[in-house]
Amino acid sequence: MGTTCTLLVVRDDTAFLAHIGDSRAYLLRDGRLRQISEDHSLVAQLLRDGAITEEEALRSPQRHVIVRALGLERSVKPYIPRKGMPLQAGDVLVLCSDGLSDVVDDETIAATVARLPPAGACQELLDRALAAGGTDNISVGVFAVARSQSAPETPCDTVPRAGDPP
Repeated sequence: MGTTCTLLVVRDDTAFLAHIGDSRAYLLRDGRLRQISEDHSLVAQLLRDGAITEEEALRSPQRHVIVRALGLERSVKPYIPRKGMPLQAGDVLVLCSDGLSDVVDDETIAATVARLPPAGACQELLDRALAAGGTDNISVGVFAVARSQSAPETPCDTVPRAGDPP
C-alpha cells in the first residue's frame, strides 16, 4: 500500500511545497486557479509526454495508477521545488486529495474558495464532492493569505469523508 502527501509550509511571505502522489495543491491568485503540484500518476505522465490528450486522460481507466507514493518503495523522492513561492495578500492555497479533485472541477473549486472564507469553502467543497458521488476519501484544506499581512489566516481542519472517525 502507498499513500500520497502534499505538504505546505509557510514562512514569512513564502510558501514551500513538498508533494508526492496524486493529491493536489492549488493557488488562487487574482481570480485564476492553477495547480502548483504535479500529479505522480501514469496518466499524468502520459499527458505531460504528449502521448495522450486531456480528454483521453479524463476517460482513462488507468487514471489512478500512481507511479510515485509514500510506502511503495524503501526510498522515494518527493517533488520539492528548489525555491519557495512568494505569497501575496489575497492569495488562497488549496490542498486536497483526489477524492475532491476527481469529482469537483477546477472552476468550481476556484469559485468556491474565491467566494467563501476558508472554513466555509472546505465545507462546501466537501458537500459538492459527496453530492457528486465521491467514494474516495475527501480531504481539503483552504488557506487564505490575509490582505493586511502575508501570513495565512487560520486554516480550516482537513475535512474527513462522511463517516470517517475524527
